[in-house]
This record gives sequence, C-alpha cells and structure tokens, in this order.
Amino acid sequence: MLLIGVTENRQDKEVQSAISKTEAVKTEKLLLLRQLLGSYSSAKGRLLRLKDRQNLYKSKLLPQIHDQAEASLTAYTNDNGDFSEVVRARIAMLTAELDQLELMVEEQKIILGLNYLFSGSENQSLMSNKVLVEHQPIALLTQEHNNE
Repeated sequence: MLLIGVTENRQDKEVQSAISKTEAVKTEKLLLLRQLLGSYSSAKGRLLRLKDRQNLYKSKLLPQIHDQAEASLTAYTNDNGDFSEVVRARIAMLTAELDQLELMVEEQKIILGLNYLFSGSENQSLMSNKVLVEHQPIALLTQEHNNE
C-alpha cells in the first residue's frame, strides 16, 4: 500500500510539472504573438505616414518646385531674372527629388522589415506546427491606403 501512495504522489507531481510546462509554453507563444502584432502595427503606421508624405511630395511639393524652376528660367531668358535664381531653383528641385527618393528607400526598408516579420513567423510556424498568424499582404496594405 505504501508503494501505491508513493507512485501516485510521484505521478501527480509529474502531471503538475507537465501542466506547468505546457502553460509556460502557451504564455511564451502568446507573448511572442503580441510582440509580432505590435511590430506589425508599428510598421504599418510608419508605412501609412510615409505614404502620406510621398503623396504630398508627388501631388503638391514637386509640381510647385518644378513650376518655380520653370518660372525662374523663363524670367532669366526674358532678361527679367537672375541666373543665380535659376540655379537656386534647380538645386531646390533636385533636393526635393532626392528627398522623395529617400522616402522611397525608407518605404522599402519598412516593407523589408514587414516581410522579415512574416517570413520568420511562417518558417517558425511550419517548423513547430504553430498556427500561422493571418496578415495582409504588403501590396494590399499600400493599395488600401491609396484608395482612401
């Protein structure tokens, strides 16, 4: 009888240990999922703000700077302007175009980071048979924002 009690006690401890380990794994997975979703949310917000800035450059800033450069060139050719104004306007136009390129590079960096997040989660999920976190493809995310 004493042997049965010791065996049951040891089995109870093993069951409790297994339950604790299972709960720890669940908690770890939940924390990892929250971190992944937080990273996604942050990157999505940065990408949407960046798209806003790009649209502003494309629709307003670059056309205005281009018009200013053309106006200064026209004034110079009609002997009403100074050559230095033409050069300043062209430099401003090139600077704005460089800024726009920097925005495009930043956009690609964010998209790369998002792709890394999702490729890492998919690889890890396939390896450990985890449930995949559903996510919007990046192309749809940017199209969604452009349609607003």
